[in-house]
Amino acid sequence: MIAEGSNRHEKVDGHLVGFFLGTPVVGTFILIIAYQLVLDGVRFYPFWLGESYLYLWFPAAAIATMTTHWGKRHPKGYSALTITLFVLVFVLGTADIMRQYGPVVKGTVILKGYTADSLVTDRQMYRVPYFPFDQERVLQAVREGRAEPVYLAQDEGMILAFADPAYTGYTWTDRMVYLTVGLTALGAFAGYFAYVLSVWTRYVQITDEALVFHRWRSFTLLPYKEIIHIRIDENQNRVSVETEEVVHHWTAEPEVKEQLRQAAKKAGLIAHAQGRYSRPQQYREIRLAEDAVVIMEDGEETRIPYLDVREVYWDGAVRITASDEDVLITDERYVHRDWLEELTKRLKQAWQERGIGHTMEVSLEEGYVWLASEWIWE
Repeated sequence: MIAEGSNRHEKVDGHLVGFFLGTPVVGTFILIIAYQLVLDGVRFYPFWLGESYLYLWFPAAAIATMTTHWGKRHPKGYSALTITLFVLVFVLGTADIMRQYGPVVKGTVILKGYTADSLVTDRQMYRVPYFPFDQERVLQAVREGRAEPVYLAQDEGMILAFADPAYTGYTWTDRMVYLTVGLTALGAFAGYFAYVLSVWTRYVQITDEALVFHRWRSFTLLPYKEIIHIRIDENQNRVSVETEEVVHHWTAEPEVKEQLRQAAKKAGLIAHAQGRYSRPQQYREIRLAEDAVVIMEDGEETRIPYLDVREVYWDGAVRITASDEDVLITDERYVHRDWLEELTKRLKQAWQERGIGHTMEVSLEEGYVWLASEWIWE
């Protein structure tokens, strides 16, 4: 049974967002294939015109991606923004296509010369919009003064292709360049698409027994009895839920913060300053032995030698990072400053006996203590 507050936000129209961000992915993929197969022919002309939409779709998709988290909180506004962006892309793209479109006709021209992207003929100078021409063959035609059949965009001043494919200078290096550019664009659009869907398909559930994080079609189940620490970090806009085995991070959306506060109550955690909640009794016993931190739990003993410890961080809870262990201690018997001072004293003594240096930072303003051996940089 899902408890109150599991997933309250309204859903945006997923079909709308999927169409808006999925269409340029499909379009770019088709364009990549067209570049490889028909760039040197007149059949590429419609694909070249269609690029106008993709050029506009890129900033539009970027805007839709950057406003995703805002949109999750304001689904109606996000739907309106998506529709507006789609209309702008369609209207401006269509206007650009109409500006460059002309009926395709076959004609004959006598070549007189060329520039980097244009051909000079007996009629006028024609722009070559997309296909690379063989400059040596064109120069030979200029010398011989022969007429060549070409395909023209009527009234647009463009030569779209030569009837003789031998005039095309489309080399394998050109293919690789176009393929690389196309795959980069495809990756960008696919990244936008995946990111937005990942945000819109993730949510948190509070059940009777566990906290459940959903993302795409998978989920992470964290039983309340295993949760030892919850942190709502306002500065970094994220939350974290920690068990003995795993730390689970999530974006600090307003509804998620409220859900974690409810989860903390269900898990029996106690509240601290700076958005922290911790389990007040975590282990049966923790002892500071002569050469190690000894943790007793359920009849099992875990020893963390002082010489294996790389760093200790305290901000109301104690995190010990060693060579093979990473332990978070939230037990209220062991998180006070006296116990921390005894722990740091024993660590520094063990390190000094082995000639190991250390660094220590204490910030009363931010409320943390950090002690690290020089081995942390090795």
